[in-house]
Amino acid sequence: MNREGWLKQLEDWRRDAGLGRPTWYMLDAEHRVVAAEDWLEGARWCENGDNRRVAESCIGDIYDVSTVFLGIDHRHFGVGPPIVFETMVFKANDSVAGNRESLDDYTERYCTWDDAVAGHERITAQVRADLEKP
Repeated sequence: MNREGWLKQLEDWRRDAGLGRPTWYMLDAEHRVVAAEDWLEGARWCENGDNRRVAESCIGDIYDVSTVFLGIDHRHFGVGPPIVFETMVFKANDSVAGNRESLDDYTERYCTWDDAVAGHERITAQVRADLEKP
């Protein structure tokens, strides 16, 4: 199945499951989350990585902290605004990171651009502080 077929199948599944809220989202010029007209509009908007990047930090050539707009609602259960931003920590250099496994793949998700920016800054500070520990 090609990418568009898979995305259409996902959209059909959400509709058939009674998840009436939009699946795909985009950001307007002020970084507010807006619903895409359909899955294709959302997918095309998200193809441009520049649209999706919130922040990226390289910490001591050991870790990368990346915060992005996901474009797809990750609130799979419950009620509330769409969860469409994510911060993740990645090991950039295994030989230097040593035994700090707890930081690798650490993830947090958010509903707004401002929360994503604040989360990125907080997590980046946490990683820097952890690296200063003996």
